[in-house]
Amino acid sequence: MKNYNFNLYGIPCIKDKILLTMKFTAVLLIFTVLQVSAASYAQHSITLSEKNASLDKVLKSIKTQSGYNVFFIQSDIEKATPININVKGASLEEALKLCFVNQPLTYSIESKTIIIKEKAVSAVKKAFFIK
Repeated sequence: MKNYNFNLYGIPCIKDKILLTMKFTAVLLIFTVLQVSAASYAQHSITLSEKNASLDKVLKSIKTQSGYNVFFIQSDIEKATPININVKGASLEEALKLCFVNQPLTYSIESKTIIIKEKAVSAVKKAFFIK
């Protein structure tokens, strides 16, 4: 036999249990949404301090710190000039921009992959080489 608490109107107090359950569910949902939101906005911070380092070495360090894959052709990387870089807590984009200043290469980021390739030769340079 169950004991029910009755309010002034003679209705069992099931409403209190339902409200408590709803409050708990709302708090749990808010907490979950905030956690997911914070994780999606988190940026990978890159810290590098290199002098006359090869691009290959710097890219390996960026890969380790960011979790992004790096795709390149080895012969292209060998054309790169040594890099002097000193950044602390920089975003991935900022670090890559600094790495590719005055380099014969360029990069693009596509779905957690950094793709390194040679800079396209402009039409003016192509015409000059043909003559």
